[in-house]
Amino acid sequence: MTALTVILWFLAGVAVEVVNTFSRKWTVERLGQHLALGWVAGGYILRLAMTSAVLVLGFRHQAISGAAALMGYICSRWAMVLWLYRRVGREEDREGPSP
Repeated sequence: MTALTVILWFLAGVAVEVVNTFSRKWTVERLGQHLALGWVAGGYILRLAMTSAVLVLGFRHQAISGAAALMGYICSRWAMVLWLYRRVGREEDREGPSP
């Protein structure tokens, strides 16, 4: 196993979490607009399938590949949460205090 393989699995985990985060963000932004239950359920199933596919394929390749994908997923999740938190915080500062 080469370091390049581990890096690629790590990046696969990162990519899945980035797509998951933006999909969740899109869903949450549209909840007040009578978003159909089918879109919410479909998005959830798609996110679950993508995450499962990357992790299962990674662990089937080798244990270290699966661990790299999982670490990429976890690290990316924390980075995306912090990024979105900072972004939303800046938008609230511009709008002023909420009533």
